[in-house]
Amino acid sequence: MSARAYRQPLAELVDHLFLTVLQQDGTSYSYEQVAREITERGTPISHTTLWRIRTGKTDDLSVSHLAGIADFFGVDLAYFFDEAYAAKVDAELELRIAMQNVGIRKVAMRAVGLSSMGVESLTKIVNVIREMEGLPPFDSEAEPDAQP
Repeated sequence: MSARAYRQPLAELVDHLFLTVLQQDGTSYSYEQVAREITERGTPISHTTLWRIRTGKTDDLSVSHLAGIADFFGVDLAYFFDEAYAAKVDAELELRIAMQNVGIRKVAMRAVGLSSMGVESLTKIVNVIREMEGLPPFDSEAEPDAQP
């Protein structure tokens, strides 16, 4: 019996990190860059192994490899095992990507100083626009600092 301890296929999780944790110039890290850095930090791993993990060719790796990958991408090892933690991290990563967009930053800057009622109104307007553009509703439970 081969029950997986992680919340979704490891390949999807690692791929998501490669796609959302970017270099300062906005490009993805290469397998070689990631492997070199993880190895330099004390956990030998090859770029081929990273490729095999990311593409789903293997999910048979040591906890130290998972820890090395997590450390490189700036997430806790729990990212691979705890669905609630991973959802919070994913929301934070999406926010980081969104804030790199000049238009999004302009909207956020204009929201500074609004009352809670103003922010709530702005949120409703954005949700209506998302619906008009055929986007799925925003999951407020996945927001980094969502209030219950």
